[in-house]
Amino acid sequence: MAYSIDTQTPFEFRSPVKLCFAAGAVDRVGEFAAGTERVLVVTGRSSARKSGLLDRACAALADKKVTVFDQVEPNPSIETCERGANLAVEAAADLVIGLGGGSAMDAAKVIAAIAPNSGSFRTEYDKASYANPPIRLLAIPTTCGTGSEANQYAIITDTGANDKVNFSSDHTYPAVAVLDPTVLDGIPREILVATAIDAFTHAFEGFTSRRSQPVPSALAAEAMGLILHHLPRAADGDRDGKANLLYASSLAGIVIAHTGTTMLHALGYYLTLRHDVPHGKANAALIPLLLEHLETVIPDKVRSVLDLLPEGGRSRGGFAEYLNRLGIETALRAHGVQSGELDDYADYVLTKSNAAATVGTVDKRTLVALLRKYA
Repeated sequence: MAYSIDTQTPFEFRSPVKLCFAAGAVDRVGEFAAGTERVLVVTGRSSARKSGLLDRACAALADKKVTVFDQVEPNPSIETCERGANLAVEAAADLVIGLGGGSAMDAAKVIAAIAPNSGSFRTEYDKASYANPPIRLLAIPTTCGTGSEANQYAIITDTGANDKVNFSSDHTYPAVAVLDPTVLDGIPREILVATAIDAFTHAFEGFTSRRSQPVPSALAAEAMGLILHHLPRAADGDRDGKANLLYASSLAGIVIAHTGTTMLHALGYYLTLRHDVPHGKANAALIPLLLEHLETVIPDKVRSVLDLLPEGGRSRGGFAEYLNRLGIETALRAHGVQSGELDDYADYVLTKSNAAATVGTVDKRTLVALLRKYA
């Protein structure tokens, strides 16, 4: 991968999250919680409990008063976050732990921020800082995709508006991310694939964004290469492959902390909100579409990305075939999209700020034409 940075454009790099990568780290979470007494564990409704991860974490916190909030749904809502914040206040929590996939970690970020303040999502939304500092936050990812443990973003669903909003500030980073490869031992293949490809899109979008920067781009290249190399064997159960994906996901999370995402994520939000396609799967399906758009405007960067694919498939079509072998359909009709809704689809995407971060011309005519090709 070879390209030149823009030496005339200044940049900064900061990654305030302490990453702790070790097999069995979940069983040492008490060490990372030193100095706290009352812990709120934020998690999903069943998977962490069924897998035994919740019990492992609570056992490691045996010297503390632990309260569990296990009501986080996929694509967590504003209302769920506010219920969690109320519980944090009742428990007088001085530490919040997000244990789960992106939904649990994102909800934990919001809970930690709003609980010491108004308790209201909308009151604290879009603030650069808060009257009172957020509760200290630890993140324990149980998938290898969102990278939420390494950045400030919390993507929350506004059910009234049927839309996703980003709750974030410089004060919503976790203090510590606990990366334990053993948490992936029982992960279902479909979830592994979807979350790892979601991580790939974070790195890919950060690498190609208008907001790309040299240091995040270097991390993005590393993350993309690791994911494309290790995902097929990880999907077949290889433990070392899974561990590499967990690491790569955090790298990609650091990337988007600095660059944000592009129109691929906006396109994916529509599939999730309107057609109930899981977030990672939605993003994966849209990679060839974004590649086609970018080939005409930043061909060198696109070639660098395609060169990371296994030999024999280093093309846009080869990428689609790579995804197909993993069980990802790239035709929009396979995900419920009808030809008659493409105008509405484009209109939705163009309302999202990340669409503007995409290089090249992204207007309704261009977008509808791309959507029609992949319908």
